[in-house]
Amino acid sequence: MIAMFSHGQLGATFLDWSIKYLRGDNTYIGWPTLDRTTLCDNPLKNSNAHSHKKIHPEGFCNTQCLVDRYHHRDDISFDFKELGFDKVGEQLALDVTHLDSVKIHQLKLQQQQDTTAAVLYCVEKNCSIIRIEINPAVKMFQCYDRGDGHEWLTRRYPDCADSLQVLWWKAFFDDNEFGINTWDRREYMALNVRPLDDPALPPLVDWKFKNFRIDCLQWWMMGAAVLTQLFEWLEVDIDCSRWPTWQLAYQQWQQILQPDIEFALNVDVFVTAIVSGQHLQLPPMTVFQEAILQHFLIYKHNLNIKTWQLETFPNNTIELHQLLVPNHHPVLPLY
Repeated sequence: MIAMFSHGQLGATFLDWSIKYLRGDNTYIGWPTLDRTTLCDNPLKNSNAHSHKKIHPEGFCNTQCLVDRYHHRDDISFDFKELGFDKVGEQLALDVTHLDSVKIHQLKLQQQQDTTAAVLYCVEKNCSIIRIEINPAVKMFQCYDRGDGHEWLTRRYPDCADSLQVLWWKAFFDDNEFGINTWDRREYMALNVRPLDDPALPPLVDWKFKNFRIDCLQWWMMGAAVLTQLFEWLEVDIDCSRWPTWQLAYQQWQQILQPDIEFALNVDVFVTAIVSGQHLQLPPMTVFQEAILQHFLIYKHNLNIKTWQLETFPNNTIELHQLLVPNHHPVLPLY
């Protein structure tokens, strides 16, 4: 049994499909029904690879049940999902409706303990463990939120105990007005997001046991080489007749990832160019990514952007430079 642990959304679904496809599988155990289903020739769906229904147990208890059932099966693989804050809150008897930094820290520590237990249980059951880790150069790859920001507002938890942010909220929004326009949502996210904070804490293990580590940037850039090494480690043969079809799917996947990778690699460069008036082209960005740029302008440079009725940012830094104004929000120092 193959157990995958990734620090965020780093391509585990495409990896799971790749292992099965290049191994020569035609069917697989799908999620969440655990029924056998046909393996597709291309897992891509809009902005991800979720046409492939990988096994995705959430938290230690679900993982334990799955491993107990299938640990003797070489054809089964799964991608562990960290226990959500709602379920962690139930374990700790914490109200997660309104979160502050203290509660978030408590939840992350409990979440970390749960993940650690899952890793160690997989080791105990002799699973082949693969870990996908974020490369520090693209730490802000996680900051994409491909929607319009609503997902972040409902699922990512701003530090509502920060009195300055609460005052800002009351000054600018009421229940009827908030969320109607893009620029207000963007500015709220810019003030509340903490892009350099880890979304979750890594498991407390020393990794001295047998495992295969994948650097996410290598996986995104040199997938064939990564898979060749992985299959050698798994002692499994690659079905070479499937390489051409896999390569086409991989190239399409890279095109999906490219704007988010470019953004993550160049956030500091973009912010510097906006401040100094240098001309750089910007990649296509989500509202959440635009909020990241605005966040660093506010907190690092005490600047803001005239965003009234600005539905989308310009596609270059010089036009954003022309929209700069002094920051008027009373914010706490972060950097």
